[in-house]
Amino acid sequence: MSSERDSLLHQTTAGGGGNQDFGTIDLTDDEDADGKLLNLNRPEHMTLNRRIARYLSRFRWYHPRDDDDDQASAPDASVDSSSNNNNNTLPKLDFGWAYFEHMILPRHFVHPEEGSKDIRQKAEPGEATAETCLYSVWSTPEKDLADLGVGIGIYFFTLRCLAIVLFLAGLINIPNLLFYNSDFYNHDEEGGVPYVLQSSAICTDHHWAACPTCDREQWNYFPRTMDRYAESSSTASDGTKLKFIKINLCNFGYFLGLFNWISIVFTSVALYIICFIIIKRREVQYDEAQQTSTDYSIAVENPPKDAHDAEQWRKFFSQFGH
Repeated sequence: MSSERDSLLHQTTAGGGGNQDFGTIDLTDDEDADGKLLNLNRPEHMTLNRRIARYLSRFRWYHPRDDDDDQASAPDASVDSSSNNNNNTLPKLDFGWAYFEHMILPRHFVHPEEGSKDIRQKAEPGEATAETCLYSVWSTPEKDLADLGVGIGIYFFTLRCLAIVLFLAGLINIPNLLFYNSDFYNHDEEGGVPYVLQSSAICTDHHWAACPTCDREQWNYFPRTMDRYAESSSTASDGTKLKFIKINLCNFGYFLGLFNWISIVFTSVALYIICFIIIKRREVQYDEAQQTSTDYSIAVENPPKDAHDAEQWRKFFSQFGH
């Protein structure tokens, strides 16, 4: 790494350089790319991990370096490039972080262009003509997620719809929860049942009842329920053992199934409307909001079999536009 490239790192200050116009970044030129990216950074526009790494880079136990590189290795240092003649310089962590944040992570313009429909106007990787920052997890509008791809926008929209539908389905089942937690359903106190399960259909009110026709093999299968089957230790007059099974005494009402049925119908209808109506409309909205090469493409469904000359195709379509 040349001394000129090192000097680009040292020109970065803690709070400046965000509004400078560096033009287009040439990714084939390491000095041009790394230097411009580093000078575009403001601390508030960096990831938290990078800010921590910049602070820890001051310490040798985190960023080992030679004595001659102590001053040059600090992320906010400022030294003259001619003072560094070491051709075996250590890797600069801030170069890697800058490349990762500006080339890999999606960014948007801090000040969108006038007339832009997006609140967060997406910037191209390596954008250096204007100040950019990372997309916020909390303040990015849902419609602007389509800038990252129609599929991503639809994915988060679907998550929100599913969360709303399942929340409403849970509200419909509240009467069931109240019934399961009442004394009418379970006369016995729910001892030993976790608190979060006390409104479930778990029944602790049960007793043993004789079952002469029961057989051990009926209970000894996967999943095994032998804890609900028992035989007497003594035998009857005919030489057989008395058999018992544990039965539940909890009461069920008609309205339990009614609310379950209502929630199933509601969820099914809501998912059908979301998947086949709302999402399809959203796909069109997201697609129309983004300009891609497909927006300017045409498909010829019935071309002549002998039409192989590209120049003829050009002349034919040129009459419809310029």
